[in-house]
Amino acid sequence: MAEAYQLIRVVNHEILNSITPIITLTEAIKRGFIRNDKLISKNDVDETLISDTIINTELIEDRSKGLKEFVENYRSISRITSLNIQEFYAKPMIENIFLLLNHEIESKNILTEISVIPENLKLEGDENLLGQVLINLIKNSITALSETMSPFIKVNASFDKSSSLVITIIDNGEGIPNENMEKIFIPFFTTCDEGAGIGLSLSRHILRLHKATISANSIPGKQTEFVIKF
Repeated sequence: MAEAYQLIRVVNHEILNSITPIITLTEAIKRGFIRNDKLISKNDVDETLISDTIINTELIEDRSKGLKEFVENYRSISRITSLNIQEFYAKPMIENIFLLLNHEIESKNILTEISVIPENLKLEGDENLLGQVLINLIKNSITALSETMSPFIKVNASFDKSSSLVITIIDNGEGIPNENMEKIFIPFFTTCDEGAGIGLSLSRHILRLHKATISANSIPGKQTEFVIKF
């Protein structure tokens, strides 16, 4: 219930952040062409009015596009409802993801490590969607490592004592402040200048479809760990 309430607050906030300036800019355009409740004559249309109108319409266009993108991102969270279940090896999937992100990893001199025990460990699920989850998490780690000396990302996959299959993604980036730990899986919550803030919420949605869980532990400035348990 608390999570749903927070989501409603975020959605309301984002929508109002777009609609309010759109209304304000629309009123500004209207004021430029209507004076004393009458439409101005064509002789009153000068270069300043034309320029102001163009600027305001461009701003309206930008905010409208932003609102459209927000709605599309919101829809993407619940759009995935079915899975293409198959059995596949965990290690090649993880290695392929690091290859996919190799340019970003090398550009920041990030050390990577993969540990899969046993090496022929298999997962049963939708390989493409589970791969997307790992991409989201590893990309988050890459972002968190931008200011870190000797950065590293480790991905471990093995069975725990209860025979549950566990995948952990560990980095030594800036970490997650305690006050944000309960918010990171809420759609559109983000502390980054870039990104829509749906990666973690979408990842959790995918994992829930697999009857799996995801959790996070973080010591800011030292280590952050995301744990996926099947």
